[in-house]
Amino acid sequence: MTVEQWIKEGDSHFGAHRYQQALAAYEQAIRLDPANGANYFYKSTALKALKRYAEGVAACDQGIRLNLNIAAIQAGRGRTLHALKRYAEALAAYEQAIRLGHDPNDFLIHSQKGETLFLLNRFQEALTAFEHAIRLNPNDAILYWNKGCALEMLNRYKEALVAYEQSLRLDPTNETARSSRDEILKLLGSTKGAGTKFWVARRGPRDKDSRGNFHSMEKYAGPFSTEEEALAEAQRVSGSQRNYFSEIRRHDEGLAKEFGSVFLETSYMVISDSELEEARRRGIRIY
Repeated sequence: MTVEQWIKEGDSHFGAHRYQQALAAYEQAIRLDPANGANYFYKSTALKALKRYAEGVAACDQGIRLNLNIAAIQAGRGRTLHALKRYAEALAAYEQAIRLGHDPNDFLIHSQKGETLFLLNRFQEALTAFEHAIRLNPNDAILYWNKGCALEMLNRYKEALVAYEQSLRLDPTNETARSSRDEILKLLGSTKGAGTKFWVARRGPRDKDSRGNFHSMEKYAGPFSTEEEALAEAQRVSGSQRNYFSEIRRHDEGLAKEFGSVFLETSYMVISDSELEEARRRGIRIY
């Protein structure tokens, strides 16, 4: 087989998540053409997928030594170094990728750069990177949560609150953003949200489309005057559901198998009035 055929075979294995076979194919290409830096780049992607990060970095470095100092290999090197927690080196690789003309519309590299800066305690620079990523992709809830974290570390709590709330508007089911928002509210001693009502929403198999995305939810219980009351009710009904299913399984295993997926795929969550309205605005049916 030729180098090109080995690379094509490796790509086929990689696309099918057969990373060990992909690695073997890329190594065959290297044996045939050891002076081609691109072959080492392919090898590094397989090694990273196998979580063999140190070897992945070494493969990237060999590709760079062979004059393949291109943006893609530096970006991949940065991600691999990040996985090894070698954050200063990862940052240098991300910055080199950007200097070499990495896709200017790729928000991920700026997000990854921001995460690395955050872990290096360089919070102002991390904030700048997250804001750059948001300009490229303003509808990503995680980017706003990242921005909120940076603002919080800079003691800019009111701005952090705005970022967390934007994250929740984009994804009302993001419990990490909700927890961060609530912690900021406690820190500020804020009365923001006074008068807000909370509901227990229920989602089950019938609320998903064929790809597993939720398109609807049931306003199951409420309103409650505090989030804590709503959470207690959600925990109560979830526990009752588990107990009910256990009783069914004890008395009728066949019936339990028939309806088991319905019980197991049904969940309860707490959601505020404003989050319900945002979900409606995004096309989620509330019934």
